[in-house]
Amino acid sequence: MGRSLKSGQWLQFIQLIWHWLSRHAQYWLTRLKSRPDSADYLTWRHQFLQKRLRLGLWLALFWQSLVSAEGLYSVLFEFERLRAVAFSTYGDASISERWRVASIVYYLSAVVILLACAIGQKTIWGRRYPEALFLLFACSLSRLTHIIFTFVSLPETPPSLLFLIFAVLVPVHWRLHVIYQAVAIAYYAIFYPITGLATLEYAKIRNLYSRELIIQLACACSISILSVYLYERLKRSPARLN
Repeated sequence: MGRSLKSGQWLQFIQLIWHWLSRHAQYWLTRLKSRPDSADYLTWRHQFLQKRLRLGLWLALFWQSLVSAEGLYSVLFEFERLRAVAFSTYGDASISERWRVASIVYYLSAVVILLACAIGQKTIWGRRYPEALFLLFACSLSRLTHIIFTFVSLPETPPSLLFLIFAVLVPVHWRLHVIYQAVAIAYYAIFYPITGLATLEYAKIRNLYSRELIIQLACACSISILSVYLYERLKRSPARLN
């Protein structure tokens, strides 16, 4: 009798907890559910993305051209200094050969891709689909160097500062920020261990892969995405939009 009473009390307690959790879950799902965006807001966001994309592309093309020119001069005409840096950093001067080839490919590819994006945003397709150009633009800066250096077995750490720069430069379409940041972190956190780049000796020496770095990247991503989301939420207000 006592056991059946206790089991009934426990069942009643579980039901109360379940109803409480269900009620609060429905409440927060309703709060978090995004409302349909108005046509005025979608038009404004599309035009805003086009303007900021144009500004960001020309700024990136200017600075990347300077960086590429300096980098190409360094790897082509100061190779002995590159060997010394490779030996002091990685403990192996032979890495400088792979470093040199990957750097040349990266510097040239980055300028070509940015130039193609800058020209593409003036076309009919680019004006219609600026979101695709934004993803190509963002991934070319945050992923291109890591993909190229992967082919020569040289791991690189994703620059978390780029996530914050893109959030300031293009504070709309938070879902696009989620996509390219998720690709960057997934490539670093999953692809590096699979290919063995995370366990290389010089990767350990320079601390190029660790759980602490993954947490830091995730923190920078969450801050940048939250800032974009809050800015978009503010702009959705009809009074602010007008």
